Amino acid sequence: MASAKRLVVTDENIYQIGELLILDIKKFGGTTQLSENQIDERFGEDKDVLKGIQDLLLPEDRNLLDALQQVRQEVYTYVGTKSLPFDIPLFHWIRKIEKQNMNDYLNQAKERFRKIAEEFTAKWGEIETRFAEKKPKLYQPDKYPTKEMILARFRFNWKWKEVMPSDDPAELKSEVGRMKQYVLRVLKKSVVDRMEALARSCADGKINQKTLESIDNQIFSKYKTLFDGFIDSVDIQKAIEDMQAYLEGTDAEMLRSDDEFRSMVEKKAKEVMATVSKVREAKDDRALIF
Repeated sequence: MASAKRLVVTDENIYQIGELLILDIKKFGGTTQLSENQIDERFGEDKDVLKGIQDLLLPEDRNLLDALQQVRQEVYTYVGTKSLPFDIPLFHWIRKIEKQNMNDYLNQAKERFRKIAEEFTAKWGEIETRFAEKKPKLYQPDKYPTKEMILARFRFNWKWKEVMPSDDPAELKSEVGRMKQYVLRVLKKSVVDRMEALARSCADGKINQKTLESIDNQIFSKYKTLFDGFIDSVDIQKAIEDMQAYLEGTDAEMLRSDDEFRSMVEKKAKEVMATVSKVREAKDDRALIF
């Protein structure tokens, strides 16, 4: 890692560095509750503790809903790689320098989502007809929404929220401290998990290139682009820098073919794991309040 002067996130500059992205992506699930008669027939005296869900469409007609779920998952994964760990659900802390790129990506993804949703909605009548023909005993016409209602169930929205600092300096300092605490906890777990996997693979000689790539993606790259400024621990900074120096330019084949080097990497991974595990976290475990 470069030895340039590090950014230090404080209660005075944190709100100049990033914003909160609030992302809301929903899709039609294509399911409904079983009717009372169906519940009585299937569960009898156990209906007070058993619940029944049925699909409103045949398995072969779920491909477009599956495609929408794929888009949704891709978006949340992408946002996760660009956002700092944050302890309020649905909120994603993004550095302001990434905001335009994020908006561009979300606009493109929303267009993909919209086209698939409209294609599914256009076929809704055919989907209902096929289900009624093949599953007449399960068909409940009153459970099928109109096309307009179906389309309204697809949502792909986001907004940005600039979090303003508190008027109370002590409260603001506490909020920033809690945010740093949460980031530290997430980073520690990631480092320990990845180092444990690396040490184990070195010990048995079964080095997987994906293990090395995950260390680069989840630790080295994120530490530089996302966690920078939020980790105050000098011990963690040095441990990560040392590990990166060991692995720089290294691939799985090099570790498999060099027993001495592999042993050195295993030892260093265990050292990093021990160092990071010992770093203490603040006791205040309250959620951030903005």
